[in-house]
Amino acid sequence: MLKSVTEMPKIAVTGPEQLPAARTLTLSEGPRVVARLTYFLSADPLATLQLLDVNVVEDERRKGHGSRIYNAALDDARKLLGQARLRRVFAGVAHKSHIPLRALLTHLGFHHVSTTTGLYKGEDLLVYIKAYT
Repeated sequence: MLKSVTEMPKIAVTGPEQLPAARTLTLSEGPRVVARLTYFLSADPLATLQLLDVNVVEDERRKGHGSRIYNAALDDARKLLGQARLRRVFAGVAHKSHIPLRALLTHLGFHHVSTTTGLYKGEDLLVYIKAYT
């Protein structure tokens, strides 16, 4: 069943309008928050976006919310950058406790490029990157 226009998910953005900036996007369906994404965007000429936190409510996963909020974050970052181009996006992900996020990043075209040990107790940190040209 299709949702009416009033029931469509809404995305709210909070954070500074100047670079560098850390901003948070919240995806809501009605009064319920179903996804949240926080990112840090560096100033030009580096134009690098770091995903700091990505969370989709467990019973709302596999419904496209992660892709939707990620794409909204890209749009928001590109507006902040103006004429500068976004060069790359990266995320550090705990290898055991963030399996759903690893799946989302792979789905979005990210590549695992590095593994760091010793930062988390009992698990490694995996670094994922997606480059834009």
